[in-house]
Amino acid sequence: MIISVIPHVNHRKGRSFVRQAYLLDELPAVLTHHDFTQLNILADDDGSVTGAIDFDEAKFEALEMCIFGLYECFFGEMDQGVFSFYNQAADDGSGRSVRWVLEDAFWSLFWANSPSGLTREKLQEPLRVAVDVCIVHRYFDLFRLDSIDSRSLTYAHAILLRD
Repeated sequence: MIISVIPHVNHRKGRSFVRQAYLLDELPAVLTHHDFTQLNILADDDGSVTGAIDFDEAKFEALEMCIFGLYECFFGEMDQGVFSFYNQAADDGSGRSVRWVLEDAFWSLFWANSPSGLTREKLQEPLRVAVDVCIVHRYFDLFRLDSIDSRSLTYAHAILLRD
């Protein structure tokens, strides 16, 4: 189904998505925010996170089903109708891009603070599938395919082919 919905994403990615959808059953249900952007995160003057707001779209669903906000708002940006990750070199001497430093920091903190039953070995692949599902859910109304705008296609294309 995803192959016909997103013609700009290669067929290998689409086949993988369909073949691995069963992995979502491995993920626990958690409260998800669904509008996780810079505007909804509260911080003090030192930059420490003090809270989050705007939970009107929050619901219980599979872990990581609202992670699109990280990719959309923290790992890249839309500029003049083109989405791109922060690919400039990080200033940490690692030779990696800013996007990869931020993404690595997120996942390192995620795994370090996960309950003992949520191990990287067990859930890394199901989480990858959940990210793809959340991107499709975020950017496409599958019942009104004729109304999908180019901005949504731009985000979906870049994030789905993020590797």
